[in-house]
Amino acid sequence: MLNNWLQVILNADYLRYSEQALVTLVVLSLLLAIWALLAAARAKRRMNQLAESLTALEQSMQSAANIFAETDLRMNAACAQIGQLAKRQGTLDAAAGQAGFKQAIALSRRGASVSEIVDTCGVSHGEARLICTMYATGGTASH
Repeated sequence: MLNNWLQVILNADYLRYSEQALVTLVVLSLLLAIWALLAAARAKRRMNQLAESLTALEQSMQSAANIFAETDLRMNAACAQIGQLAKRQGTLDAAAGQAGFKQAIALSRRGASVSEIVDTCGVSHGEARLICTMYATGGTASH
């Protein structure tokens, strides 16, 4: 009988401890669930912030790409204008050179010296000598 009574007491303690363990387990589970929900909410807020930052960066990159494309177009147009100006300058230089040679020939025919032709017409010393040889009065050239 004592043995039976001891078994009943032990079973009652066991059940009481089992109920306490179950309550503790439920409370811990609830706390863990609350913590998980709070962590999920923080993660969602952070994801939203990152998404907004990403959108702003994408817009900035698109603006930079547009500016780059516009700059590229302007640079190409400027290069084309520089090419046209260089071509025009070459034409003007050639015309000015011809005018200088015509003036040098005229001065040579009037008896100007090589030094005078160099100083006045902007031709080289060798060119002035050649012009004087070819076009000076009494020169050997027919021109």
